[in-house]
Amino acid sequence: MTVTNPGRITFLPGFFHFILSSGVLLFLFPNMSKVINLIKGLFCLLLKRGLLLIIESQLTIAAKSRGLNPYVIEPKSKKTMQKLLYLLMVGLALVGFSCGNQSTENQNPETVSADLTPGQSGVVDNESKPNVVQVAVGSSDHSTLVAALKAADYVDALTNVGPFTVFAPTNAAFDALPAGTLDDLVKPENQRKLRDILEYHVLLGVYKPEDFVNGRNLGTADGRSVTVAVAEDGSVTINGAKIIGTVPASNGIIHVVDQVLLPK
Repeated sequence: MTVTNPGRITFLPGFFHFILSSGVLLFLFPNMSKVINLIKGLFCLLLKRGLLLIIESQLTIAAKSRGLNPYVIEPKSKKTMQKLLYLLMVGLALVGFSCGNQSTENQNPETVSADLTPGQSGVVDNESKPNVVQVAVGSSDHSTLVAALKAADYVDALTNVGPFTVFAPTNAAFDALPAGTLDDLVKPENQRKLRDILEYHVLLGVYKPEDFVNGRNLGTADGRSVTVAVAEDGSVTINGAKIIGTVPASNGIIHVVDQVLLPK
């Protein structure tokens, strides 16, 4: 195909060589200072935009050469066009690879390390008030409860902001369960069942002792409800389990109870 065009573009081969040489330089020198990397990023953006313009120009020229527009172009030969397209692809590949390396090099190492951290329970804070899990961990009378929380994979959930009201059975309360009950619950295949029982001990929101109303039903985290009973002496029971102590926490409140609450 041979056509004429008085406004034929003549700078394309030189620009292609410029793109190719720039891509080679970026490929050979990927490790630079932050300032140079900033300049390099801007330069990569300009190169990419330039390549996109070249592609658009080539498509327009191809359309015109088929009679879709009066402006047409005369390539020197099919071999020349193939060479230009080859240089375009090589330059684009080198620029893209080099700019891709730059984005990886400039990634904040603190951001990368953050992805490798454990859950909320792994955050160490020795200055703030302890959360409900930390309170339980610090109590020698709740070691069985802590072991159950770990077995049910429920530690991180109770370490979150909450707020929660947690009814915390003592070790003696767990010991009062029928023989073999706890050993069976902590087995991996019973994790969901154990978690349901633990969620039955959790209310969403903070309920202080004075907030409990006799005969009131309160929804638990597992979707069920517990019944509050307030005696004349002011003592409070939850489904028959007596509250024998209260400890505030950073993300809620803990009421120590003398029985394990079992969903009906």
